[in-house]
Amino acid sequence: MQKKSQDNLIDRLRPYQQTAYRKLQENNRLCLVAKPGLGKTLIMLTHINKLLQDAKIKNILIVSTLRIIHQVWPQEIKKWGFNLIPSVVHGNQKQRLTALHRPADIYLINFDGLAWLDEQNILFDAILID
Repeated sequence: MQKKSQDNLIDRLRPYQQTAYRKLQENNRLCLVAKPGLGKTLIMLTHINKLLQDAKIKNILIVSTLRIIHQVWPQEIKKWGFNLIPSVVHGNQKQRLTALHRPADIYLINFDGLAWLDEQNILFDAILID
């Protein structure tokens, strides 16, 4: 699969999404609030992709509910054709450790897994709370 240029990715965003994307580019920390279905995940995937392409980060931890980490993020990555590798850190101890040490761009964990993750002494370049 041919890598898409970041310009092509930005062009497919709606005007309000482009505004949010530009704000993300200008700030290290930002709270993005919008109604469900308005494309927050696409905005964030575009931003994450840019950070990875520019080597500003090597990975990101996304924290959300079980349904979101298992269904939404992996499906949106595929749907929009991002060349990003997700790893869902969930399950029994062995499954979580395997997922945590698997090479990936995006690590997904639910809120209940944060205490366990803290014990693993793993650092992430960025964290997104969804």
